[in-house]
Amino acid sequence: MQNETLSTFSKQLTSRWQASSSHSSHSPHSAVGAITTHESQGTPAVPIVVLGVKQVLAATGMSRSKLYALLDPKSRYFDPTFPPKARIGARSVGFAEHLVQAWLASRFEQATGGRK
Repeated sequence: MQNETLSTFSKQLTSRWQASSSHSSHSPHSAVGAITTHESQGTPAVPIVVLGVKQVLAATGMSRSKLYALLDPKSRYFDPTFPPKARIGARSVGFAEHLVQAWLASRFEQATGGRK
């Protein structure tokens, strides 16, 4: 159920990004939750979906304190493989959706020993 919520959220943000970039002359950076790479750097403009803390908590099923413990190098629960947070505003942080999903997939792979 959480994975469905994350997938639905991702689709909504992607469709918002596509709608805003096709209907306005503004930069695609103005779309909420979507960031693009620069074509001038030789990479295609692909949206990067940014998840807020609440969405990461919903996707992982962990508490806020556990999330910040995973990110804190001084914590005994520190996990260097967990996706880094990125400051997206003066008082907000976000996480790249594809990195969170990859981390979750690696955790399931570890837990199941690679079995499906």
